[in-house]
Amino acid sequence: MPNHFHLVLYPRENGEMGEFMRWLTTTHVRQRRVFTKSVGFGHLYQGSYKSFPVEKDKYLVDLIRYVEQNPLRAGLVKKAQDWKWSSLYKREKEQSKNKSECLLHPLPTELGTDYLKSINEIYKEKLSKLRYSVNKSAPYGSSAWTDDMVERYNLINTLRPPGRPKKKL
Repeated sequence: MPNHFHLVLYPRENGEMGEFMRWLTTTHVRQRRVFTKSVGFGHLYQGSYKSFPVEKDKYLVDLIRYVEQNPLRAGLVKKAQDWKWSSLYKREKEQSKNKSECLLHPLPTELGTDYLKSINEIYKEKLSKLRYSVNKSAPYGSSAWTDDMVERYNLINTLRPPGRPKKKL
């Protein structure tokens, strides 16, 4: 995307994602500042990255679809697979040419046989739940799994509405 990026990461061990994101954003900012000759000109990002746990399989596929549909929803392409900076483009166009030069790690779940067709259809009912998870860092998955994640990792604040709670009279 012209003004942001999405990553779907699958860390192998606790702490790996935070360390990777620190390295990635620090390196990106330094290179960008040198490239644009703007060293010392303040922040490059509006805020820190957002992250949230996602239940595997169906919900992970929904998230990957959400990320890969982003240029389509923004009106930047007519078909999602035409956005050359996406993993979908890599999988569909570049990897089909030369399987030995795979730049993407194999996914931990299957996307399904109708994935390419479904990527170009916007499912508005799933968008609101996914956007909520993105914006609030709330777990994304089935109700039982989400409740378990909230309990296990003390994420109750991700399910509360914004603002201070009303005083009880």
